[in-house]
Amino acid sequence: SAQDVQFVSRLIDMTPGCQGRDIRLIAAIESARGMLNLHSIASYAGRLDAIVFASEDYCADLEAIRTPKATELLYARSQIVIAAKAYGLQAIDMVHIQYKDLDGLAEECQHGKELGFTGKQAIHPMQVPTIHKVFSPSEKDVNFAGRIVQAYNRTTSQGVGACVVDGIVVDAPVFKWAKKILKRAENAGI
Repeated sequence: SAQDVQFVSRLIDMTPGCQGRDIRLIAAIESARGMLNLHSIASYAGRLDAIVFASEDYCADLEAIRTPKATELLYARSQIVIAAKAYGLQAIDMVHIQYKDLDGLAEECQHGKELGFTGKQAIHPMQVPTIHKVFSPSEKDVNFAGRIVQAYNRTTSQGVGACVVDGIVVDAPVFKWAKKILKRAENAGI
């Protein structure tokens, strides 16, 4: 609950050596009650930096049957992305429990990325390179985003509100997307 996040934040503030430090929290949504409290948790403006979906705990709580395609989790995953993004938080996707199945992991990462997740939990170190590869912007996306930003800046400086890049109409939302891609690329060292 939001009260749990506030409690942990207060504990950090009272812990010797932690006062004034920028210690960030990640809230795990792992139950039906957590899902019902999702928006109040996400709206806590203190130290919260991300929301992570603890899918296996969530399935156990709901008595849901976990399937390889995870369609039983689509609603919950979508709600986590919506709440996280609405409050400026990172959205961290569920673990891929078949830890040796790197192709399945890549597919699940791609689906999570398409839903809007910022990243994904790893259950084993061998998963980390695959997760990084999928969630980092591709060179193609970075180049495209760069062309969008340049063209949009040039166009708007001339008093025009949109332009076309590679046959796609570029307006404010597409420009915003491109800037986010370039920032993610910078953060990933690309």
